Amino acid sequence: MSEWRLRDGANPDPGGERMDVDFHVDPDLPEFRSYGALTYQHVEYLQVATSDGRIIPLPKDELAECSMFFRTVLQGDWAEKEEQIVTLTTVTAEALSNCIQLCEQMHAGDAQLDDMSLRTSCKLLETATYLSMDELVERLSELIIRQVSTESIIAVYRYIESRNVPLARRIWTMILKEFPTLVFTKEYTKLSRPEMQRLLLEPQLNIAPTEETNVVDGWIKAQDAAEGHAFRDFSLENMRQRAEDASESLVFMPRVPRSVLLSLGGWASAGPTNMIETWNERSKQWIPAPVRFFERHRAYHAMVLVDKQIYVMGGFDGADYFPHTRAFNLDTLEWDSLAAMHEHRCYVSAVNYGDGRVFVAGGFNGSTRLRSAEVFDIEANQWSRVASMHRARSDSSVARVGSEGRVMCVGGFDGAQIHDTVELYDPQQDTWQELPRRMNSMRTGVGAVSIGENVVAVMGGYNGTNRLRTFEFYDAREGLWHRGPDMNTTRSNFAVQEFGDRVDEPGLVVCGGFDGNRTTNKCERYDFAAGRWSELPPMTLAKSALRVVQLRDHPLIETLVQYDERMSIS
Repeated sequence: MSEWRLRDGANPDPGGERMDVDFHVDPDLPEFRSYGALTYQHVEYLQVATSDGRIIPLPKDELAECSMFFRTVLQGDWAEKEEQIVTLTTVTAEALSNCIQLCEQMHAGDAQLDDMSLRTSCKLLETATYLSMDELVERLSELIIRQVSTESIIAVYRYIESRNVPLARRIWTMILKEFPTLVFTKEYTKLSRPEMQRLLLEPQLNIAPTEETNVVDGWIKAQDAAEGHAFRDFSLENMRQRAEDASESLVFMPRVPRSVLLSLGGWASAGPTNMIETWNERSKQWIPAPVRFFERHRAYHAMVLVDKQIYVMGGFDGADYFPHTRAFNLDTLEWDSLAAMHEHRCYVSAVNYGDGRVFVAGGFNGSTRLRSAEVFDIEANQWSRVASMHRARSDSSVARVGSEGRVMCVGGFDGAQIHDTVELYDPQQDTWQELPRRMNSMRTGVGAVSIGENVVAVMGGYNGTNRLRTFEFYDAREGLWHRGPDMNTTRSNFAVQEFGDRVDEPGLVVCGGFDGNRTTNKCERYDFAAGRWSELPPMTLAKSALRVVQLRDHPLIETLVQYDERMSIS
């Protein structure tokens, strides 16, 4: 539980009286200097009267350096007055001294904020905000964001709301995003009625349509009769039937999903495509993107998302095999050409390698299946070769495994043989090792994805005779493969992506591919909790050799799903 607590009788309604929050500066913090005892020579001092009745002298230069408030005071007409005492009616001497010393420590590069308690950081933020200590406000805000927990977030929001509006907005956004956790822990029942009403009318609230009625009922049960009755009236006035299914629960409004899947490129019936589709979990449909990201048609490429950039490497347009690296900025909606790989590669696989790097392995250059691998350093805009694999592998798949930056490459085709072998790259030794345990099937055009640190899920592909629907897991802790339930559709050269609104409840989505007879638009999801596959609505365009990434918590999502608060409501 968080150390944040409210005093008995504290008013939870931010629209009412000032909240009474129990704050004390931690006695175990590094000792703060008392400026009242300063005796530096040749230093001009400003007399500051604080709310606890003290008058302390503070160095003018240091005040001006750390505080816009004092800088304005010292540079204005007031500075010419003989009697120079500044009165701070809401700031104690202790809080003022602590903030000034933290500013000094930050300028010296040795500020130790991480050991500060949540209540102390919030109390000091109030003072730093009042005095416009911008650098300290930024550091304390980031600290509070890291410190806040499920149990403390509502109280923190209420305390911060009237003291630092930008941070309050960030914490409110956290409440919207993490609402499923607040529901699971019942913490949401501590929200006031005005807070709940505001929350449920937010398009960005992370809540499934089927849960809205349950959330309303659960909150009402936790309140007194008057509050529950008033909230029930509000709900009946604002909830509507979903237009697509009159049998479903009532909802307040359609929501902007927290996460979407972006499908880019692929091979359709007419050849390579530059089409982009977005999976909207809220409306359960694929939507052609209104923004045309791809400037050229491409299939059999590699694609990863790193921070706010989508990196596309290699691929094939029906004539040329590309060495290109292209980056799409999700904020500016602009493409940038980056350093080319050392090899032309299609049928290539890539993975976000961490620390601003991308790892690619294998592929086909138009004449030869490749054993080579390379790593892209995003900041340096440079590709570097690493050790080559033992076997040539095109149409293989790579995934990270373990905590030491290792990469697993599964399956693939060497021009003569389809592999059931697996190789593991060790970055410390710059070597590949072929694992002793093989997959249960030979697979090319295979999909693989990391699940946590130690598990890699592998599915589908082609074994030389049939397209596959089989599914298996490799557990690096055991060094063993485990069979999972089969997919509903046979497929090779498809896209797979871990996907879910909550990080602690992962699922997999596979889409598109070739089913043995034709390219398919069929999609399905694997639910780890239920241990089964279920079909999803199809994509708007059947295609194979596509790539998919998950986009999470980005303003572009609203554009991609063509959000309209009136949609899906009758």
